[in-house]
This record gives sequence, structure tokens and C-alpha cells, in this order.
Amino acid sequence: ARFGIATEGAVLYSTMRPCFGCSKELLQAKVRAVYFLHDWIYPDSERQQSYLDLQSHITDGIHGMSIEDADASWAVSSLRD
Repeated sequence: ARFGIATEGAVLYSTMRPCFGCSKELLQAKVRAVYFLHDWIYPDSERQQSYLDLQSHITDGIHGMSIEDADASWAVSSLRD
């Protein structure tokens, strides 16, 4: 978006569920849907509901996908040894 490429109405595919900051930026960019492979939970359990409330404003929602990720141990830091 910074370089004039429209993002309004875009669909995002991601390895991880967007964090709080990324979720705010996705709303500002008017991304309409997000699909992710691995869940991310807000580290402060008291703010988890606020995080989910923020994500509820993404028009077509945020959806987890159930597909095999051969690179999961590399891509998801909580799965690393």
C-alpha cells in the first residue's frame, strides 16, 4: 500500500495467525479476509479477548486452514527445539 498498490478487498494467506499489531494494519489496509496455517495466541491472557474482538472486524473473517506444513518446525518458533 505504501507504494500505491491497492490492498482494499485483498485476501491474505499467512503461515501464522496475524498478531495484534498486524491485525490493526490489516484493518487499516482494508484486507477483507485472512487464512493462516498456525494459530497465534496473545501472550497476555487478559488481553486475548480484545485481540479476538479486533480481528472480528475483518470483513470476511480470519480462518485457520488444515493443511500439512512441511516447514512448520522452521516457520513456527514455538515448535523449534
